[in-house]
Amino acid sequence: MKVFILFLLSIITVPFSKGVVVKKNFKDQWQIYDGTFKKYEGQKVSTIYFSVELSSYKGDYLKIESAGACSVFLNGKLSLRDGKAISLSIDSLQKVTGQESVWVAIHDKRCADLKTFLVSPTVVNEFSPHPEHTLSRDFIIVAALIMVTLLLLIIYLNPKLASDYFSVTRMFSFRESDEVQLSNRITNSTNILFYAYGSLLFALCLLLIFNQAETLFSEQFRAESFSQAFLFWFELTLIMLGFFLLKILWVYMASTLFAFQDQATFQYFNWTRLLLITNLIIAAILITYFISYGNSGGFYFTMLCVIGIALSGWLVIIFLKFSRRVSASVFHIFSYLCATEIIPLLITLKVLFD
Repeated sequence: MKVFILFLLSIITVPFSKGVVVKKNFKDQWQIYDGTFKKYEGQKVSTIYFSVELSSYKGDYLKIESAGACSVFLNGKLSLRDGKAISLSIDSLQKVTGQESVWVAIHDKRCADLKTFLVSPTVVNEFSPHPEHTLSRDFIIVAALIMVTLLLLIIYLNPKLASDYFSVTRMFSFRESDEVQLSNRITNSTNILFYAYGSLLFALCLLLIFNQAETLFSEQFRAESFSQAFLFWFELTLIMLGFFLLKILWVYMASTLFAFQDQATFQYFNWTRLLLITNLIIAAILITYFISYGNSGGFYFTMLCVIGIALSGWLVIIFLKFSRRVSASVFHIFSYLCATEIIPLLITLKVLFD
């Protein structure tokens, strides 16, 4: 057993200095064990199984990537513990096992982030973690043009309100004189236009991330065609718009309960401003990276983390703003923000990063 493990450790390599080409994604063959073996369909499990026909892939490598540390079992025997980036020579595996195929089991706490590929080091190419699933560049270019056109249109139609929504200095300002004085209701048609644009923007960011990085929603929103990408974008936009409108209802209900009715419009406006500015910047980065053939799944997941950090940073901003605008106690303000911001944020992060 020890000799077998040591030998396997000696053939684990990551020396693809000349690049690799991905020949197969084993995710379609993943299985789980629940009394019997069943096809993996996104279930929350910690161990996945699949078989590799060694005789069919001479000269290639089994590449395993994990966001955390995973353990690899070959034919039921522990071969590697706490690995993150693993490459196993198919030829060496066949010599060690003496078999035409090997049964692989990978134990990983977050199987949704696990990647298993068959790669060949013979072609000079950048390793792409998602070569089989990528959005159409035509779709991204068209979507980017649509977003730029809509942005110019809403700035032209509402220059004063647009300057307030997209003001970075006012977003971080804690002086009363710098705060926007809203004369319109937050639910009027002009403001809803900005909510719709914010929903389109947020949905486009999420669609790019879901298609290029392994997340909980990657399978549900992974587009295989130009038209399907637009359909998923539309679906995500409706979800985000519903989220915007639900936020309005929740803020007004909670502000009434905590006697902060006069602060509800101010709070919601600043929250919308944060999402618009943050997602506009992230969308620009994601689109530029994608169009320039960037295909690192880790980069897209990092952008998802940036969204989470921005939403978390908003808690500090709104607390400081509230502290200067109202005379209530710190506990009262914190309780109100728990109801309107902190608890919804925790639920959002749980959904995005589970």
